[in-house]
Amino acid sequence: MGETTAATGDPARLALDALDRGVRDQARVLAQRLLARSQDHNLSRWAQSLGRTADRFGLLVCGDVPVAVRLAGSPAGDGDLVDFARSEAFLRLRAALGLTVSAPPPVVR
Repeated sequence: MGETTAATGDPARLALDALDRGVRDQARVLAQRLLARSQDHNLSRWAQSLGRTADRFGLLVCGDVPVAVRLAGSPAGDGDLVDFARSEAFLRLRAALGLTVSAPPPVVR
């Protein structure tokens, strides 16, 4: 199988061949379980969701809305990032990651 794969250069096949057999078997089981739930999967919506998740993660770690919006993969997601930045979930996640900004101690004179 390896020689044929190298000759065709199929990226999907190359990626699968690079995986450990145990990992491939686990992925097969998970894919079968997913397909057993429903045959109606919208992969383009799923791919868009991955992009939004990546944009939100970028905002989460940088904490800078204008920077995150500028670097976001999709201009259509700007409103989503702003809404996320204003959400309680955003604040909780930043706190859980230790990324909160605390006020400086008061100045005593």
